[in-house]
Amino acid sequence: MAVDLGGNVAGFGSDGYRWLAANAGAFGWENPDWARPGGSKPEPWHWEYTR
Repeated sequence: MAVDLGGNVAGFGSDGYRWLAANAGAFGWENPDWARPGGSKPEPWHWEYTR
């Protein structure tokens, strides 16, 4: 399962992205390698459920 978030997750420096990067893993969500900064298709808004 994957979601593309809007709102304040528009950039890697946004408050929303920083919160997700620090906390989403505890809930089973991750920004996959390809979507992270330096990835093949950087998308701070793209998160995938991994559990």
